[in-house]
Amino acid sequence: MAWFKKYIFEVVLVLLAAGFFVVYQFLYWDFYAQPLSADVATQESAYLIFNQPDEMANYLFIRQWVLHHKIGMEEALSGVALNQLHPRSMTVVNGELMPIGFPGFIVLLAFAMKAITFFNDGSLFNYFVVMITPLSAVTAPLFLYGIIRRLFDDRSLAFLSAIGLFFLPPWWYYASRPLQHMTLFVTLFLVATYFLIKYKNKSVQLFLFTFFWGLALYIRPTEWLWTLFLFTSLFIFLKPKLNISGILSGIIGMSVVGVLFFVTQNAFYGNLFASGYVRPQLNGAGGLITSGPQGIPLLNAIFLPFGWHPLIILKTIYNYGFKLIAPWTVAAIIGFGLTLYERQKIWRYYSIVFGGVVFLILLYYGSWNFADNLAGLVSIGSSQTRYFLPLYVLSLPFVAFLLKKLWTLTKTGQLCAIMIFFALALFSFKAVFLRFEGLAEIKNTVAGYYDWRSRIYEATPSSAIVVTRYGDKYLFPGRRVLVNWQGEEEIQAMAKLAMLGFPLYWYDIELSQKDKAEMETKWRSTELTLSEPIAVWDNLELRPVKRVENLGEKK
Repeated sequence: MAWFKKYIFEVVLVLLAAGFFVVYQFLYWDFYAQPLSADVATQESAYLIFNQPDEMANYLFIRQWVLHHKIGMEEALSGVALNQLHPRSMTVVNGELMPIGFPGFIVLLAFAMKAITFFNDGSLFNYFVVMITPLSAVTAPLFLYGIIRRLFDDRSLAFLSAIGLFFLPPWWYYASRPLQHMTLFVTLFLVATYFLIKYKNKSVQLFLFTFFWGLALYIRPTEWLWTLFLFTSLFIFLKPKLNISGILSGIIGMSVVGVLFFVTQNAFYGNLFASGYVRPQLNGAGGLITSGPQGIPLLNAIFLPFGWHPLIILKTIYNYGFKLIAPWTVAAIIGFGLTLYERQKIWRYYSIVFGGVVFLILLYYGSWNFADNLAGLVSIGSSQTRYFLPLYVLSLPFVAFLLKKLWTLTKTGQLCAIMIFFALALFSFKAVFLRFEGLAEIKNTVAGYYDWRSRIYEATPSSAIVVTRYGDKYLFPGRRVLVNWQGEEEIQAMAKLAMLGFPLYWYDIELSQKDKAEMETKWRSTELTLSEPIAVWDNLELRPVKRVENLGEKK
């Protein structure tokens, strides 16, 4: 009993981790694609469908490496199709399909999956690949607990901060999106922070600090600036006693990951400074982030990739700080205000460092005025929510301080603390599951994608090429896809493919006669025309694209 009382906080956190590990897999409590239904002969898992193109690309490349032992995906028609034959989140590098960005996440999950599938034939690939991110997500609060407990010398504050992370809406949401990489990045960042704070003249701890920091940057190199600022600030505050052995261990830890980063960049893009987001070079290698008209100036790429627009930054703060998760933000602000009356030096230092991190992240991402969804709405599924995930996590000690302060008051204060906690938890549930782009909507949407994929596969031959703006994330790789039909290169690619006899199909929202006429005007020089729909459902239609030998005369 004495042991239980001593470690009650740790026991509760472990139990919460076990429970949330199940909760975070809400989207996969039932599989629409059975794990052996795709190809029983080879015992391969069926292809899962994801709601977002980046998730689909990550899944496919992890699968390609684990089950087929290849990094890229071969596309024999890339040359003929002017490198336009690929889904949105992929690019063509030296004739092979590659992910458009952040290959480090793919490599780390592929390593983990190779270790897991070593003990089976790969038939359980789908089950395990969606567990890795939730598993990392439930370990993160345990490391946050260790960080806050050591930094503030306060177990109750650490306990409340860790519990808050389980329920934090953006964390809960992206822990449930297993092929998004930001959750794993933040987890690795917290692990690195834990080993830095724990460091006491043991070289292995400095090695682990730089190693896990390196792994975090391996996933998202763009986060180097604010993490460097934060860890430098921690070094200044902690004043660790360094020795030659510790310094060398730290250098080795970062160097190991540096070599891995270099090898990965060359394997995927052919150059250390290449990116899938930039147009490929003429020699077929990945485009350089500094390559003049194709890229952006070096300083902009490092500090201001989206420019500097103060009004947009203010709008971003309102949208993703207040409009999206107002109760949590207000609680953090009140908690911050209360810390101003604290005499502990650590609170002043933490607030200053937190403010610096906020400034640097807003400097980098705040000027991006873009909406991921077709409705153009601010949502928990927006890219900006992922970018600001570290800020949400680092604000939790302020929320925890508010709850702790109330608890130390009268019974009325304790009642208020309990009510605030449950109000925050209830808000989180609503934000994660019931709002626009919430998990309930995504689960229903993806179920529809499985049905639509089956219909398209039944209506088209396996050699078909489908021209679609949004269906690539569930049609590929069963069908080749071309994701635009308005650009000159895309139109020329379609014309070449049609001339070679490949069956082309157009799949998108229903066209009005006016839209159809405008499209065929653009296609006139290519002798392509849209046939009547062969399938129509849910405001979507599938039309064959035919080639005309002479204008006005069908082949």
